[in-house]
Amino acid sequence: MSEVDWNSRVIKDIERLFGALKSIEISLITKEKQIVDEFKVKSHEIDSTVWNDYGIWFLRNGDFSSAELVYKRLLDLEKILTEKDPELHKGLPLYNMGIAQIKQRNFDEGIQNILRAYEEDIRTHGKAKAQEMLAFKLKEGLSNFISKAVDNNYLPEFNRMHSPTAKSTSDLMKNMEEAEELLFLKTINSTKSLGFHDDIYTKVVLLDNIKNLAMLIEYNIRRRSKRKVHLSEADEVFPTSKWAGHFRAYRTLTSYKNIPDFEGNMDGIKKLTPSGDPATNFFLRNFLTAALIRNFVAHYLDENLQILSSEVNYNEAFNRVVHALLYTLSEKI
Repeated sequence: MSEVDWNSRVIKDIERLFGALKSIEISLITKEKQIVDEFKVKSHEIDSTVWNDYGIWFLRNGDFSSAELVYKRLLDLEKILTEKDPELHKGLPLYNMGIAQIKQRNFDEGIQNILRAYEEDIRTHGKAKAQEMLAFKLKEGLSNFISKAVDNNYLPEFNRMHSPTAKSTSDLMKNMEEAEELLFLKTINSTKSLGFHDDIYTKVVLLDNIKNLAMLIEYNIRRRSKRKVHLSEADEVFPTSKWAGHFRAYRTLTSYKNIPDFEGNMDGIKKLTPSGDPATNFFLRNFLTAALIRNFVAHYLDENLQILSSEVNYNEAFNRVVHALLYTLSEKI
């Protein structure tokens, strides 16, 4: 086949592809108008429309980007129809769009949509019924996967420094309420799947992830202690801990005036060894780091922050905050 013939064949294939996509778009628009104008809104009627026929076909045949677009279109329609029926269930497009995104390795949005589908199931069917449905089963699989990842990457060092030791992260997570658990899973998975790259998008997400963990510690402490304490007052929540007295002495390291002051405090925390007990120093640094990051409200983002300058620096800070969270979950409050 000559190069001219080959180019002509490619052009015809592209034209057929765009023609097929245009036909799909037209059929979706027609069906959307018909539903909005004529149908009495019911969830099962929406879920069985042409959108789902296309979406399932794309999912089964590996065209995940097209499946994502179809279910996004269906979700947009259901948002319009929610004005007619606020109780309309939107679980199907959320779940299937999440699957399509995960298949494209877009874990951050995909997992979020799976969790949103589970929340929709709870809202519509109640928690007991929702736990029999697909979104919950996938969420549980994610929970087990992330728990094992934390077991392998963070728990061994935690157990070396803490007594009694924790059997597993899943045991510690029993001290979380469900919303906390979902945030924890999303944050750990996002950090693992994103990896470290020297671009502004990655740096914003990584900074957001480590701040979410710090805020999660504070929320868990407040909820379980029933006290409106800040993370920079963690010594008041764990007064008998060996590191608590040192925490009070170095509390000024948890606040900052500007970016250089923040960086200086991070360096100062890293070098702290006020006790002869390695475990005391370990948890002191963990909680000081978590409190400093919690107070770092990021009025502006400096992409040259030390914790965002290298994977080593980021992982070191992130590990400290994870260990502070594991400690919080392991203690009675």
